[in-house]
Amino acid sequence: MLLAEKAVLKKDSAHLSLPVIQVLYFISMEYINQKLSELGSLRKELVDGSSIWKLAKQIKMKAKLLDLQAKNETLSIGTAPGLYYFEAKFDFQEFNKLKEFGNKWGVIKKTKEPKGVSRYYPERAKHHKKRLKRNGFIPFYLGKREDISDRIIGHLDGVKESGTYSLKLRSRPEVIKGIVFKYSYINFDIENDSYFGIELLERELREVFNPIIGKQ
Repeated sequence: MLLAEKAVLKKDSAHLSLPVIQVLYFISMEYINQKLSELGSLRKELVDGSSIWKLAKQIKMKAKLLDLQAKNETLSIGTAPGLYYFEAKFDFQEFNKLKEFGNKWGVIKKTKEPKGVSRYYPERAKHHKKRLKRNGFIPFYLGKREDISDRIIGHLDGVKESGTYSLKLRSRPEVIKGIVFKYSYINFDIENDSYFGIELLERELREVFNPIIGKQ
């Protein structure tokens, strides 16, 4: 409908009176409003609180130990679009030491920080004081990608000098010494046009996990 109306307006606008053009315009807006309302309803269903919590639990349950010395082929990650997640267990339990780690890693909005490294967020770290004290795994990073295999490997093998933002774990051994990592991922069988839905899921999951590293 929209393309047809656009073609009519482009071809015959010189022969149409203003009221007719206005009618065509408002028909288009009704169509857009309807689709936006439908999209809003679908969004509510997709990011329903109960569904997000179940998805978060599933992601954590699937987490496996990450061996940074192993070859990337052992990860066996699919190339489909999806979400991926890292968590970390530190060799300390004091929150002030987590702050020290954050300063070494690179804090958000600080100048002269390491180039192309996803930043540490102190405010999110405050959510994990109890888990740190129990020596538990802390949500470290959450991300999405059309090809999550490529992106996860990028987080492992990213070159320190590269401007592409990633964790660059293998190139920063002095920073991650003593940390045990786990990783998890979920693939989605969707077309590229539906990828924006994964972005919505990531945004809601970020509020659940509060990962200490990463954007937003």
